[in-house]
Amino acid sequence: MALAPSPLFRDPVEDGAADPTLVWNPHERAWWMVYTNRRTTAPFEDGLAWLFGGSLGVASSTDGVRWDYRGTLTGLEVEWGLNTFWAPEIVEHAGTFHMFVSYIRGIPARGSAPAMVMRHYTSPDLVHWTHVAVVPLGADRVIDACVHRLPDGGWRMWFKGEDGGGRTFAADSPDLTSWTVRGHVLDTPGVTRAPTSSGSAGGTGSSSTRGTVSPRTARTTWTSGNRRGRCSRARSGSASPAPTTSAPGCTATWSATGNGRGSSTSRTRTGPSRRTPPPSAGGRRSSSPS
Repeated sequence: MALAPSPLFRDPVEDGAADPTLVWNPHERAWWMVYTNRRTTAPFEDGLAWLFGGSLGVASSTDGVRWDYRGTLTGLEVEWGLNTFWAPEIVEHAGTFHMFVSYIRGIPARGSAPAMVMRHYTSPDLVHWTHVAVVPLGADRVIDACVHRLPDGGWRMWFKGEDGGGRTFAADSPDLTSWTVRGHVLDTPGVTRAPTSSGSAGGTGSSSTRGTVSPRTARTTWTSGNRRGRCSRARSGSASPAPTTSAPGCTATWSATGNGRGSSTSRTRTGPSRRTPPPSAGGRRSSSPS
């Protein structure tokens, strides 16, 4: 078996691949990687504006080692303008692909987004997408959806609510369309305040708190590159970066038990970044071929 290169993949246009999700494309008999496409080649610096305004990039592979850039997803716009799509999650069910992706209108001034909603799309082939609805998750800023089938039927979505500290919450659905918020399930280390929102997400239940993980059980190790090809590392249980070290191919890895931004599952960044924003958390998984 051939060893995968490091970095595994770099976007040849924007060079800002992040937040990947993997899904099996039965029409091509290949794996598809769909990812946030950060605009690291923006010719000017304006706060964190380079993080916004990107499309969702696509790369494909038949062996998981060599990844070919394919372009960007189209047909996702629901209103006029250049808007922002972040952290896609795609699952397949009964021949239909369901994508959950965070959406921000336009490019916020100085990188401050007033609202970030979760949009639901469906597709028969991973190419042609139809917008279904905004998933009401009881918060104004939600990101990093992670969806998995429940053992007794139905689906669970883990997501991060950035209102009030970035804790990880959960919502359940019987059909990937109607969602009921179950409450927060994972604490972010060092954060003691959760979003003060309640209500249902497409159902009749109310938000509640259960299954909280103590911050002391969470671990984090991450490295991220910046424009000068340097990396910073946050040690386990600490949100303070250690001294930077030279590293031309910086990557990021988050633990399965939590991190400084509230992750509930692990994820590895697919390519070096040219800047060092705080890492965004959120589980990513692959949908296996049948």
